[in-house]
Amino acid sequence: MIDRYTKAVLTVIAVCLCLITAQNFNFISTAEAIDRKQVSICDVVGNCAMVDQDGYLMVREKNS
Repeated sequence: MIDRYTKAVLTVIAVCLCLITAQNFNFISTAEAIDRKQVSICDVVGNCAMVDQDGYLMVREKNS
């Protein structure tokens, strides 16, 4: 006969194998963007905000 300890160990191994197998299935698909839009943030005078190469938000005056 198999004792309780062996049954417990085999149960833990079986549960772990099931969890490892379940990780390979994608139950929830990843979200992907379909379309990207470029947005400009400007005030009524025409000064628009932009992001420079360093990642800072800058405001520049509109060229007349």
